[in-house]
Amino acid sequence: MVGAACAAQNVDIEEIKRMISRGDLEDAAAMLDSIGRKQPRNAEVDLLRGRMLMAEFRDVEARESLQAAKKKGSNDANLDLAELAVRNYEVDEADELLDAYRSYINRNRRKNLTDESGDLDERISRIRTMLDRVEDIVVIDSLTVDADDFFKAYKLAPDAGRLVDAAGVAVARNAAEATPVYITEDGRKMLWAEPVGEQGDLRLKSSDHLLGDEWSEPADVGDFLSPGADAAYPFLMPDGVTLYYASNGRGSIGGYDIFITRDNGNGFLEPQNVGMPYNSPYDDYLLAIDEVTGAGWWATDRNHLPGEVTIYRFVPTDMRKNVSVDDDELIARASLRNIALTQPEGSDYSALKAAIERNGAAVATNADDAIEFYMPDGRVIRSKSEISNEQALARLERYLTEEQSLKEMEARLAQMRSQWHSGKAGTSSAIMKLEQQLTAKRASVKALRNEAIKALSR
Repeated sequence: MVGAACAAQNVDIEEIKRMISRGDLEDAAAMLDSIGRKQPRNAEVDLLRGRMLMAEFRDVEARESLQAAKKKGSNDANLDLAELAVRNYEVDEADELLDAYRSYINRNRRKNLTDESGDLDERISRIRTMLDRVEDIVVIDSLTVDADDFFKAYKLAPDAGRLVDAAGVAVARNAAEATPVYITEDGRKMLWAEPVGEQGDLRLKSSDHLLGDEWSEPADVGDFLSPGADAAYPFLMPDGVTLYYASNGRGSIGGYDIFITRDNGNGFLEPQNVGMPYNSPYDDYLLAIDEVTGAGWWATDRNHLPGEVTIYRFVPTDMRKNVSVDDDELIARASLRNIALTQPEGSDYSALKAAIERNGAAVATNADDAIEFYMPDGRVIRSKSEISNEQALARLERYLTEEQSLKEMEARLAQMRSQWHSGKAGTSSAIMKLEQQLTAKRASVKALRNEAIKALSR
């Protein structure tokens, strides 16, 4: 009977592990409490409870449970405690716990234990290095927004380019879900991220504007920017050379980190992690700098808000200045636990905030009037108000309407093809019919564009 009871408990433990991995934390907690009452000395119960609390970002309670598991003989608790220390920038403690974890494995080689620490020692080393070079920036405020369309809160001046929803951009129709497309100020280049290969790793793609309102085939920006991992959230500075993006691969201290690279004319150079306080052991991404207003932005989930992210707005500087390593608030400055610590006493950023809000108001006011129409002579018409000839304006508006209709048809075709390949819905005959309609539609749109150009050239 005792053996059967132990077997049942082992089955329950495995089920709890699966629950935690699925995020079913409430049910997992109930089962842990039940087993814990029956087996108060079971280290596995405390270990799993600690992991569950870590998943809920209840770090103080998690530490208590993991320390209890460690006292009951769990070596795995050392590894989880090390990860918890990393979360809180406690690098010396993390090193000690990782050493204890590996020493136990070395002492018990006959048990054939597996070292599950991965690249934790490298991350600890990177955090220690970053803590020696925390950039001294001013964060003027923070915003809490929905994670799905967070980029819409970036109120950039037109000269900084645009962040748009990929759903409305035909050439970027394969863009990764919930990631934006960045379009340069002159409208001649766009960048985005899309999944590639069997693993679906995200890669940066770009496309250039061609004559006739066509776009070049998407090209890889550079596979080496994030080998074997994801690269996403690109932002190209107006110099056309400096690229910010996010990656969760080599060089990250946890989740997505923000990186910078520059194009030397032959391609982008080896990227560099921008360091702290921009990056954290959580996801940090989409750093954008508006040189017109003098404001910068980036997004992070370090504050653990379900379904939401925090956007920090800061003041970029030309010369990097670091926080003193002897500063008593170094970790608080690195983690941005209190953004007031970054602001000089008596500082006032109301003028900068007002400039940012004016950007947002201008975008909202001009949304219906804004266009982007390229003329053969190189001119770019960006507003309908630029056109005084009513006949030319009417032809342009007809072209723009039909062009939007064309994009919607192309998106619908792409969806039908995807559904057909997955066997979910759709028929090959319906796809062929839409392809024929698209051929005629493209010819019609091209003719309307030529008519608009002729009218605008008079």
